Amino acid sequence: MPLVRTSPGGTLPAGMIQARNDFSQNQYDGACPPPGSTHNYVFTVYAMPMATLPLDATASAAMVGFFAHTWALAMPV
Repeated sequence: MPLVRTSPGGTLPAGMIQARNDFSQNQYDGACPPPGSTHNYVFTVYAMPMATLPLDATASAAMVGFFAHTWALAMPV
């Protein structure tokens, strides 16, 4: 999947969902740091044994994290 903030036409590819964020919305709401200072972000990529997680669009970020950590085959250190 290309690295884009939104999908063309505002829809996700077939079979994909977007879980709820910390604002209880199913959309990307990235960080909004105050202007004038440097911010570092950490992105973690997991090796998974399956193509999808057993979650639906009502899943919270905490549930996504739980399943990612539980099922991960490998994580960077």
